[in-house]
Amino acid sequence: MTWLVTGIDGLSGQHFWQLIKQETKTTKEQFFGTSRQKHNENIFQLDLTNEKEIKNIIKTTRPTKLVLCAGLSSLRDSFTHPELYIKVNYLSTKYFIDAIKENNLNTKVLMLSSAMVYCPSEKKLKETNKTCNLSPYAETKLLQEQLIKTYPNAIVARSFNFTGPTQKDTFIVPKIAKAFAGAKENSVTLPLGDTSSVRDFLHVKDACAAYKTLIEKGSNEIYNVCSGNGRKIQEIIDILEQHTGKKAILKKMDSFKNERPVIIGDNTKLKKLGWKQSIDFKDTVIEAYEWWKGNQ
Repeated sequence: MTWLVTGIDGLSGQHFWQLIKQETKTTKEQFFGTSRQKHNENIFQLDLTNEKEIKNIIKTTRPTKLVLCAGLSSLRDSFTHPELYIKVNYLSTKYFIDAIKENNLNTKVLMLSSAMVYCPSEKKLKETNKTCNLSPYAETKLLQEQLIKTYPNAIVARSFNFTGPTQKDTFIVPKIAKAFAGAKENSVTLPLGDTSSVRDFLHVKDACAAYKTLIEKGSNEIYNVCSGNGRKIQEIIDILEQHTGKKAILKKMDSFKNERPVIIGDNTKLKKLGWKQSIDFKDTVIEAYEWWKGNQ
């Protein structure tokens, strides 16, 4: 059994890499990863836009399980660099699958998609809900998802918001946690948009446990990876105010336009495979704060 995990220096990639190495350390499985940097003989430096590099990695490692964690994830940035997003998120996935076919492999492949492919809705989103191409980022993920029709051993994980230590502060939980951790006084100024927005948050470790469940037990389908619970952005602030004793001062920023007041997923399909959430929302937020407190 041979694992290949792309993007092991990203948030989901690094946690998934640690998870499989911890849980399978007593077996004879082999582990290969890709990174933007060269680490050691088991980790390949990879440019996701380079088809030749991708084909060489597949030919060399001949994986039985491939988890595609690498990619571009900023919806906002995708409007500025749409062609790059197509190359990195969609075409690289196609190159991997093409290389698997060319080498006559039976590799099981997990692709990471996004809840942003769904049309706006205030109800819990199921895998059967309508999808909408509302951004270049969503377009790349919808194109990527179509590839499961061309390869029967491919699975799609539609991930909702996940967070954890080391996540960049361009995302909402680390953004707020970092502000609280860095505040020298008992007040914290937060430049935010609408704090009544509702999102579905998971700890990255729970998301990675879901990915492992999917590549081991999932079939050639799409699965939501989410908590199934909606949390207002204000709840992040409330948790940290209580934990730190500091008071938040909200500075409303009109530049933070919110086109989706609610995004909540239905995880029934995933739970039927045996997956369970293990880290609650409050602990997730406090862990983010403590990480930023020690890494300012």
